[in-house]
Amino acid sequence: MKKINKSLPPNPLTVFVNSNPNATWDDFRNNARQLYDDLKQQMLAEQGGLCAYCEKKLPSDDKSQQQIEHFHDKSDKSTVHNWGLDWNNLLLVCKGGQTDNYPRPENLSCDAHKSYLKNENKISESCEGLFLNPIQIKTIARLFNFDKGTGKLLVNCEICQTLANDNLPNNYGNDWCMLAQETIRILNLNCQRLCDDRLEVLKFYNQQVKEYRRKNDKLGFQKLSESVFRKSFPPFFTTWRSLLGKHAEEYLASIGYNG
Repeated sequence: MKKINKSLPPNPLTVFVNSNPNATWDDFRNNARQLYDDLKQQMLAEQGGLCAYCEKKLPSDDKSQQQIEHFHDKSDKSTVHNWGLDWNNLLLVCKGGQTDNYPRPENLSCDAHKSYLKNENKISESCEGLFLNPIQIKTIARLFNFDKGTGKLLVNCEICQTLANDNLPNNYGNDWCMLAQETIRILNLNCQRLCDDRLEVLKFYNQQVKEYRRKNDKLGFQKLSESVFRKSFPPFFTTWRSLLGKHAEEYLASIGYNG
């Protein structure tokens, strides 16, 4: 999971809200289809084409494989705030394995797995605070490591401990390690489907490293970091960041990476 920076209004959603202050999310999605599609396109660009949760590449030419997620449940009526039409409450995510050829539900992920847990009464309907919000995390904090043997994400507890004094609105106080663990569990980020995808990243990484070593290129890791992060954020950004370690951090710092 990488940091997501939301742009300032106006955007297709806020334009709609300004003209329809009492509307609902369904009003926007069903009755303003062009604005809805335009919003998806803007979010896709702002997120570097990646799912906000698992970091898979979202197909730009197939909007049916893009899904807008409300981090705070849009059906929450406990306040007068309209969560459904809150720009800062929206994330663009993948379909979470609903259309892939892997067994389900064990290979659902992201919003699809979160919804499955809700339907099974395994987490509360209002589960904000149970897992990390990519809008709130810090760019400097690499909260997850990558296990080369399994393709799983592992919580970087050393980094989490350095954030102990940073408050987040969550149900675990300042226990960032627990929050990161629950993020993996609730979004099912270590399902076999996603692990297989990350192992493909590792395979490509190993091929590149082998080639640099064959050429005795002392700047190989720096070059790889630049090629990976230079133009846009690669699928499985966190995996690449973990694999390239200090070389990734140095390059990201040099380009002023801020999500």
